[in-house]
Amino acid sequence: MEWLMKLATIPPLKLAEDTFFRDYQLLLPQLMNDERYAELHSDSLVEQYRIMDNGAAEGDHIAPAALYQVAEKASAHEVVITDRMGEGDTTQAILDSWEFNPSFNHMYVVHGRTLAGILKRAMYAQQFEQVTCIGLPRLLFDTIEQNRFGAALRGHLASIIKNNFKRPIDIHLLGSHPLWYNEAYVVASNPYIRGMDTSLPYYLAMYGHLFENAPLNLRRPKSYFRWVPENDSIGEIISENVRTMDHWIANVRP
Repeated sequence: MEWLMKLATIPPLKLAEDTFFRDYQLLLPQLMNDERYAELHSDSLVEQYRIMDNGAAEGDHIAPAALYQVAEKASAHEVVITDRMGEGDTTQAILDSWEFNPSFNHMYVVHGRTLAGILKRAMYAQQFEQVTCIGLPRLLFDTIEQNRFGAALRGHLASIIKNNFKRPIDIHLLGSHPLWYNEAYVVASNPYIRGMDTSLPYYLAMYGHLFENAPLNLRRPKSYFRWVPENDSIGEIISENVRTMDHWIANVRP
């Protein structure tokens, strides 16, 4: 399957319907307990590629059986194998013992502190044919030593991994980093990146900011998923922020 870089937006629960017409989605398993969220993601009016996240970035540790259960409920195409944030050895050990469900594609998340270490972790996944995608988490911006690539860091890693992998493999960027708001623009022309997910357009709006005037390093509040926009002007900021990211990606496609 041929891919252009896709953008999966992750809105708060109140605005979950915003993703209904998008063709690329990353779903959060802990939110599937919300009846409305689950119902919205049991069907769609457009053809969608759905990824079921593992909840690790939100601090949740969900058992594989439960993860597959919610993935089936949401008609997901891909499941993110459990990882431990920043722990490459532990995450690799989880991969070693993972019992794959053949009904799904699988994403393996790599962690590391050096380019060589991350490449080594990614190459390790070659032996698992059930792994069809490598996930590069936003945490790499914090853990990698001597980032000389700036916002292009994960794009550079994607190119290295794709060019060294001995079989077809997709690359997905997990989340957006608050120090690199423009990463989507920088990496969108990279033909090796299938897509990325982000809540950035929404939580910048929580602070009242468009991309053009947002100070760097604003973090997503812990109350984000329960946030309810208080007025139409916030909704307009959200819409403009989403359009900005879509525009960044569309303008640099080959």
